[in-house]
Amino acid sequence: MDMRFLPFAIASAFTMLAVSPVEAQLPTAVEVAPGHLPRADVDFLLNANSANITQIAMGHAADDQGANPGIHSLANKIVSSHTKADQALRLLADQKHVDLPARTDIDDHHELADLHARHAGGDFDSQYVRNVIDDHDRMIEMYEEARNSSVDPDIRKYADIMLPALRENREQALALFNKQLGVSSR
Repeated sequence: MDMRFLPFAIASAFTMLAVSPVEAQLPTAVEVAPGHLPRADVDFLLNANSANITQIAMGHAADDQGANPGIHSLANKIVSSHTKADQALRLLADQKHVDLPARTDIDDHHELADLHARHAGGDFDSQYVRNVIDDHDRMIEMYEEARNSSVDPDIRKYADIMLPALRENREQALALFNKQLGVSSR
């Protein structure tokens, strides 16, 4: 082996080891020229980004203010899965030349403010679980629409890869909600 290429080979090997699980799941996205992504796909990327940021922020709030141990478990899972989803989404958006804001949209901002206004413990816990269920219902619908209707194959693939985690998060929240009400889960 030509020793001049050894530093490049080592750097390449470390890069492959450093790839996160989400990045490893997503194939390299095909770059789209700026302004050539359909509006529906841009809207999906923006809405998915806002939803991820909201779920991460609500999860951190629930971990701080939640009283029920199940809330902490759900919050940690939500933060982890939506952090990974947002990292993958940002990589995808970069390839599509879509700038993603670092803040939530106004509706998600109001949802966060309402949650923070709740009293720690019971009132907060029940509202957090309801928010997770309702938000995940909307996200699942949005991701299914992107998977089925996007003209961009990379966006369809991203949505398809993320749907199982969204469904799992929703099911965990629903089980916790039913437990709080004393109802057996399905």
